[in-house]
Amino acid sequence: MNLEERFEALDRLVRRLEDGLAVEASMASRYRDRHQEWLRDHEQRIKEHDDWLRDHQLAMEAHNTAMRELDKKLDRISDMLGFRGGNGGG
Repeated sequence: MNLEERFEALDRLVRRLEDGLAVEASMASRYRDRHQEWLRDHEQRIKEHDDWLRDHQLAMEAHNTAMRELDKKLDRISDMLGFRGGNGGG
């Protein structure tokens, strides 16, 4: 193999390496873009879940308040009907 053939072979090798690097860079860019999209979607789902948890907590607090009020009303009704007299019933 003469010097010119060696340079051509080296040039072909360099082009193959450059092509490989271009493909690698393209794949890395696509992966990064997909990952960023997934991350945005994931963060949105987390925010929606946090909102749901907050709403659920508020609903549970409202429910518990309503149940306490209902218990007070039922206690008053029991007192009025004489079911909770001084005989240890409550």
